[in-house]
Amino acid sequence: MRRIQFDIDENDDTTGVKAISIVDDPAIDSNFVTLSKEATLVELAGPYKQILAGLALIPDKDIPRRTPNGEPYVAYFTKEGIERIRNKFHKELMTNRVNVDHKQDKFINAYMVESFIVDSDHRIEDLKAKGIKDAVKGAWFVAYKIEDKEVFAKALAGELKGFSVEIFIKNLFEKPKEEDSIKSTLDSLNSKLDEILKSAKADETSPAKLNKDKLKKRLSLINHELNLI
Repeated sequence: MRRIQFDIDENDDTTGVKAISIVDDPAIDSNFVTLSKEATLVELAGPYKQILAGLALIPDKDIPRRTPNGEPYVAYFTKEGIERIRNKFHKELMTNRVNVDHKQDKFINAYMVESFIVDSDHRIEDLKAKGIKDAVKGAWFVAYKIEDKEVFAKALAGELKGFSVEIFIKNLFEKPKEEDSIKSTLDSLNSKLDEILKSAKADETSPAKLNKDKLKKRLSLINHELNLI
């Protein structure tokens, strides 16, 4: 199965995280925690600040996906890519774009209160003490103040378990226009060659026939190589 790196183009406004969703089944398999006034885990009856905290992205974590043609593959983000994504997210002021289960009509009253890239053993230990057991270097930690009490109650009840980024990535499956042009030219050459061969009167051993056969074989090999791209 193919393993493909997901990334964004920092200079392309169409790529990047456009919202963060609170979901019941996060793709990165990392659940958030609820923080109390003391910023530590407490029982559900404790004095919550209505803050949800967790990991938005984890480096080198395999995420099952399918291509537009239905072919399965796994995607992953690198540490460097996650940092680019985090930076662009803040640059575009997306910190209050929060919805539930990726529903575009379900944006809620919530805003980011903390965001950083995990970059030290100390931070890993601190996050694990808060209940985020899968914290690793390069992961993107986020915390949100959830003003919507109904949504926060669902998180406390375990109906909503983690964060999921709504990210537009660079198109990985659209073939470059240059390649399409080469294939089109090659198809045209093959078509013209077939016409020449059909109209040729030379026998199987004539020099003209042998040269045409060599040319056709060469074009066939080039075509095969292009199809492997």
